[in-house]
Amino acid sequence: MTSIRRFYTFQSFFETHPPLQKQLMFEFQEIIEAMIRQYNHNLSTVISRQLYFEFKESVYYVLDHGFRNYDAIHLNTVNICRQIYSQGWDIIHEDLREISNILSYLHQHPLPLDNERFNNIIAEQLPGFLEAYDVRFGAIFCEYDLDYPLIDGIPMDHNMYDLTGSDLVLEYAKRYLIEYDFLLHQNEKELNFFIHTYEQAKGIATIYLGLNYVDILLTQMILNTMQFSRPANLLETLNSADFDSLVESSNPQRILESELIQLTRVYGDYFHRIQPFLWARIKIAIKNNSFHDLYISTPSESESFTFHDKKALSDDEFKNLISQLQQCSSPQQQIDLLFRSSLSLRDLMDVLDHDVFFSDGVLYDCFHHLDPHVIGYMVYLIWPTMFVFNQTPTKTDFRRDDTVLSPWQHTFQRYIVHLNAEMFRNRVAIAKGFRSIHTEWNE
Repeated sequence: MTSIRRFYTFQSFFETHPPLQKQLMFEFQEIIEAMIRQYNHNLSTVISRQLYFEFKESVYYVLDHGFRNYDAIHLNTVNICRQIYSQGWDIIHEDLREISNILSYLHQHPLPLDNERFNNIIAEQLPGFLEAYDVRFGAIFCEYDLDYPLIDGIPMDHNMYDLTGSDLVLEYAKRYLIEYDFLLHQNEKELNFFIHTYEQAKGIATIYLGLNYVDILLTQMILNTMQFSRPANLLETLNSADFDSLVESSNPQRILESELIQLTRVYGDYFHRIQPFLWARIKIAIKNNSFHDLYISTPSESESFTFHDKKALSDDEFKNLISQLQQCSSPQQQIDLLFRSSLSLRDLMDVLDHDVFFSDGVLYDCFHHLDPHVIGYMVYLIWPTMFVFNQTPTKTDFRRDDTVLSPWQHTFQRYIVHLNAEMFRNRVAIAKGFRSIHTEWNE
């Protein structure tokens, strides 16, 4: 009987207790009138129709929470609404304390992820909600978007979970905490390197991107298990083209289910939400032989290349190279061909100007393979004014730079901005060195 009662709302309770309806309506109206007087500082009992509706919804919201402890209500007493309202008030404040405790945990266990939406939940949205939430007059409202997408998406317009107010924020905070805890238990250096490599491979900056970190990590882990029959590091040196034979000798769906079962032992059934999405993605990759779109791999040390400022290619040699690059059937073929060619830095930049690559991801891969001194030289050549008067530019300077850039230079700008702090300082120092010795291009 108790379990049934806990699903009462004020409306359903009212409808199923006819003898109490007159008393309930009188007490309900008393609560509303007290709210109006408080809102108007006892100067008036007049409010707009919209405000009256919002006050009613807030009272309903608190009363509905009060029914969670319905067994403690004595129906043979007066002020039934007051009892239920008071209990609802206490329950909502317990929920707010739980949100506050989650936020404290997140602050105590920082994750160094450079994503605006991910960090904004902790820095602004949860604390902002706790500060602004008004149980009495606006219990059903949440002024914040909660716009970091969880595995099951974003509570856009607060329709997700069929919840409002503190219920919505608490549910979101609990789910965010599960995903946060999952990321927290990854190796920090490995996680950061994976995200950096992900940006290079995809040719995108994750700082403003509405992606879900757990989604891309689980995808990587499951594909690793398909390849190595074991939970591998996030990044392994393996050509994604080898997936053809691996898929034939493995059972991708069984591996996916097995991986999620392992996670269930730690996080409950939360990660099963992603199973249909991941499996659909893997099936498409199997069908289209497009695992290179899913899998992120890191080049080995031997794949790093240095460009020497040799004599430029002849016109015919250059035209032939462009033609061959256009005829390549995959991004990897383009990269291999580019670095097999005896190019000077000027040749490379001329090739980049021809916009022959499959995507920005190929450009990121190209930049990733270049010697640090080549990167520094390119930085100096593109942004020489940043180094006048012995200045040392920051990432903010590059983000705000209004130099007219070609398409590949815009990609190079994003690449520079999203280098880790140590690599960024190194490349800028190299560029500054070229400025100090007035290095000129070897015609």
